[in-house]
Amino acid sequence: MTQRIIRIALALAGCILSTAGCIQNGGLDTDGTPIRFAAGSTLLRNDATKAVPKNTFASGNCFLVYGRHNTDPSLVFTAREVVLGASAWSYSDPEYWQWTGNSSDYYDFLALYLGEADQSRQLPTPSCVPAQSPFSASVTYDPTVDQYELMLAGERRNYAEGNGVVEMEFQHMLCAVRVKVTNGSSDTYFILNGYHFENLVSSGTATVSASYDAGDNPTLAWSSLSRTAIHFGGEADLVQNLSGGNYYLNALAYDLMIPQDHTAKLGSDGWPAIVVNYTNQAGQAKSARALLKDIPRRNSLLNIERWERGVVYDYEIELNLDGGILVNVTTTPWTRIEGETPGLQLPEIDLG
Repeated sequence: MTQRIIRIALALAGCILSTAGCIQNGGLDTDGTPIRFAAGSTLLRNDATKAVPKNTFASGNCFLVYGRHNTDPSLVFTAREVVLGASAWSYSDPEYWQWTGNSSDYYDFLALYLGEADQSRQLPTPSCVPAQSPFSASVTYDPTVDQYELMLAGERRNYAEGNGVVEMEFQHMLCAVRVKVTNGSSDTYFILNGYHFENLVSSGTATVSASYDAGDNPTLAWSSLSRTAIHFGGEADLVQNLSGGNYYLNALAYDLMIPQDHTAKLGSDGWPAIVVNYTNQAGQAKSARALLKDIPRRNSLLNIERWERGVVYDYEIELNLDGGILVNVTTTPWTRIEGETPGLQLPEIDLG
């Protein structure tokens, strides 16, 4: 009997030592809690064509998440799709918290929302290099082709914060531009054929890195920006007969753009500009052009010399056939989308 008791005691001691070893080596599942995520729910736009903004994510929408435990070069999450169901975000084959028991233990999670896939286009494949320190995830974007919302998020979960839901705070990587045109002439009319922007950044790479400031915000950046003289904008979807007075045309859609500077020109005269094409009463094709760097903010002497990410720009253009073109721009900030389930909504945008 005594020997049996000794053997049991030794076995229990072995289990305790084994468990302690698991804690030290990071193999212990502390309480069997899966790693879960939440995200904001609202978008500006939901497809690759011009559309009236929608209000919230729909069931089936998803974002991609990358995750690393401490500096381990092998990712816990590799472009895992986290999908919105009826009331919560979820993914298949759940991963579980595996804390080491060390107070300096942490996880980094990076996420990308790339809009909604559809039959007419294929979303780009993001890249991630986990061996980098800090590691990052990136995706290419071309506004002349791609017109889907692009948001990135990063979150670090420390050991002391426990196993609760990881609330991803998505931030807009693009800016949104809308054009409004009115006829400033009281006794003439013209046919508005469209508008376009020219000499803009035509492609770039958006990156979110696991490098955090004092406010725990990840590093968000654009790189590999490319400018071309390509025309971009609503050439085909604005055909209206504007007779004088107070008739006011609102484009019920936004052009999503890469944030960029307007004070550098491309070539000898390639300033970023907006061009309005119209036909006058005599049937003559005309155009009016304004440099973006010279357009003032409404009710201000300050010009808009660059587009910033997360800002909506409303360009209000008054065509006066007796005396040229008058352009003002109104700016409205997008708010950061705080993580929760089902999520917060953006401020309502007045479509005029």
